[in-house]
Amino acid sequence: AELKAQNMMLTEEDIWSFLVQMTSALRAIHEAGLEVGPAALHPSKVLLCSPNRVRLGFLGVSDILMGPSRRSDSQLVDLSALGTLMLTVACAARNELPNLEAVMVHYSRDLFHVLAGLVSAHKGSGFKDWRNLAAALGPRAFDELDANQATVDTMSMEMMKEIENGRIARFLVKLNMVRVAVVLRVVLRVVLRVRVSLLLLTAIPSSPPFSRSWNVAS
Repeated sequence: AELKAQNMMLTEEDIWSFLVQMTSALRAIHEAGLEVGPAALHPSKVLLCSPNRVRLGFLGVSDILMGPSRRSDSQLVDLSALGTLMLTVACAARNELPNLEAVMVHYSRDLFHVLAGLVSAHKGSGFKDWRNLAAALGPRAFDELDANQATVDTMSMEMMKEIENGRIARFLVKLNMVRVAVVLRVVLRVVLRVRVSLLLLTAIPSSPPFSRSWNVAS
């Protein structure tokens, strides 16, 4: 529904990217001896943060509400839930209902085999654990790593440009301050000269008014 609302047309490379990211999340959780749970891998619980970034947004909530899972194959169930999730995403991008036949028609055989191995993991006929899945995703994982490194390089270059722009801006501000200081110094000199002139004028005593004496004949 989110993909349709944003009119996003996913390519197979996008689906591989999502699958690599979700596998990385499963690896971290399964390595700690925990499980994600099918509820957290439902399409409505996975967050699409940006066009190429997905995150799990329901971790641990189902355990709090319903208690932790006691199944011995809970990690295999996670793999199957991941397969169902990616199958739904892949088919939704082609306006198809979730089914492997649609994947075979619209996508490569590699993606079909990976999704088929995930969906059947809990039956014992697919991937045994995240390591088998990671081995199948090997080349795609390197593609994702290259894409992330390219993004980091681009961001680093943009940051360096901003830093250089900041240095240039500070340099221009300093030059402008020097120029303003010179102008202010000239203005202050003129003002001081005017004030000194006024003080000198006020300090000179004024001459008495012209008086005329009259001789009165006696």
